[in-house]
Amino acid sequence: MRKRSWLWPLVLGLVLTALTGTALAAQYTDGERTECGEDGAICHKTVSTAPASSARTEDPDGLIPLGDPSDLRWDPDDPGAALWETTGAFQQKVQIDYYQVGQPDALYRIERSYKAESILTSFSEKSFRYELYDPYTGECLMNLPSGDYYFTVQNKGDGIRYGDSDLVSSKDMPGGIFHYTAPGVQLAPPSQVRWSWPAVLWDDLRSKDERIYGYYIDYGYSPEHTQNGEDIEVIGGEVGGRGVESGHSDPSYIDMLSDEHGVGWYYFRVRALSENISQQRNSEWSAWSEGYHLSDASRKVLDSLDDIRRTAQPEEIRQRVQALDRMELESALEAENRAEEVLLSLEEALGGPALPKVTDPGLEKIFDTKKVSVSGASLNNITGTEPPVLNIGRVREPHDIREEMYSSILTVDFSMELSGVEGTHDLAVPVKVRLPIPETIDPYFLAILHYKADGSFEEITQCNIYRQDGQWYVSFVLTSFSDFALTERLDEGDGPVILLGQDGRYQVVRAPEGARLYLARYEGDRFRSLGELDALSGTLEGSGKLFLLDGESRPLCAAKDLRG
Repeated sequence: MRKRSWLWPLVLGLVLTALTGTALAAQYTDGERTECGEDGAICHKTVSTAPASSARTEDPDGLIPLGDPSDLRWDPDDPGAALWETTGAFQQKVQIDYYQVGQPDALYRIERSYKAESILTSFSEKSFRYELYDPYTGECLMNLPSGDYYFTVQNKGDGIRYGDSDLVSSKDMPGGIFHYTAPGVQLAPPSQVRWSWPAVLWDDLRSKDERIYGYYIDYGYSPEHTQNGEDIEVIGGEVGGRGVESGHSDPSYIDMLSDEHGVGWYYFRVRALSENISQQRNSEWSAWSEGYHLSDASRKVLDSLDDIRRTAQPEEIRQRVQALDRMELESALEAENRAEEVLLSLEEALGGPALPKVTDPGLEKIFDTKKVSVSGASLNNITGTEPPVLNIGRVREPHDIREEMYSSILTVDFSMELSGVEGTHDLAVPVKVRLPIPETIDPYFLAILHYKADGSFEEITQCNIYRQDGQWYVSFVLTSFSDFALTERLDEGDGPVILLGQDGRYQVVRAPEGARLYLARYEGDRFRSLGELDALSGTLEGSGKLFLLDGESRPLCAAKDLRG
């Protein structure tokens, strides 16, 4: 994954300098030769019949020149991917510049530090096809114009023992020119871009559209709120190809950007990257997301928490944290992942954070305790010295739900209790809870309902929805504990919808008069039977497909697959 910001050249330089200090001192190709790093920690053997680069004379500064890149060419099977070999000494740091034939200035420069591998002599760089941006302004170029392209490669030395290789160009080598004609077909830009700070969400179509290779994210900033996007400054970007998807969250990178720019409004936009730029062009940018405001209060609370972490003794921690403004601390926890990290470090000084425990066997599969966490509970008044326990169990009595707004069939009702914490209905220190989202609930339509003592409920709108290791999670901040429901918000349309829950449950909402529900059964891909169901809700066994039809057998909404 590549990240870009105005700090990036400085950060990259520091990283590469650090890597060079432990890099492989040299690899030789004159027969068989083993060479180790100066600290003796890395040893590599290469075997080659190529001419020995070590025969070259040292430069005027007394540095040994690294081996030259060779056989520069464009990959015939992967349009826009550059290939080359390296013979002779190599220190893992490479600079690649891309040019359009007839243009004197480079379009794009990449500096890579390749991980040390035994006999590492063959290289490739695929970023050109989707990551191209102006090295002088940092502006991302949307798409390549039709034309001929070539690239240059240079191995970079540490400047201490080894000097740079010669700069080698693909221009005059077989396969070294990329003849590109921009296709007329272009991917559609992503839609529904929205923050779930610090995670970013959009309508991710990659699983449905094989033409999409991945996504590129741009981050923007404006000191004042803007509606038209004209005053938004691009401050960074991420491209990870298949590694960037909706729900992507990188708090450390967001922290770096927010530390650089401070209080203000943060935005992001996304574009789809083409799997094959010779067949379809990358999409245009999506619209900018709604702005997320990082406030002075959040920054002030972070500074205060950092000061407590540095200076407070364990017996002082609870009192000093509770003395902070609770609303400001709640806002900081909702906005900043770093605020949660500091709270966790303070809890460690007090014996650790609260321990999750599922008290109802029916919820164990939904709420795996390894995927549940709560931060901040230990900083409230507790009895005893042991960490509190977060108990997750069933509600005593199911709550009513507004079926015109939320799906009752997909709802998971549960209660959360904190053992060993006083005043759980009015916590002195807000707590941040992380829960896995049940598989039956679409994370894009997740709704968290918090029930009060009088039976009314409120929807928790400030929550962070993100994906990690194949699992969708939601985190949110609480100042009191009681009954909750994880459910699915119905789409804003007014047409009928077929909903499928756990254990074969089904339900049709907003069905018009005269609507009929049919179940089709199959054996493999072969149709077996079709029958009308007696009710628009119930439970079914096995697999099949549900169809909702009107009186003239016309479909009223999308069919749904029932999975046994």
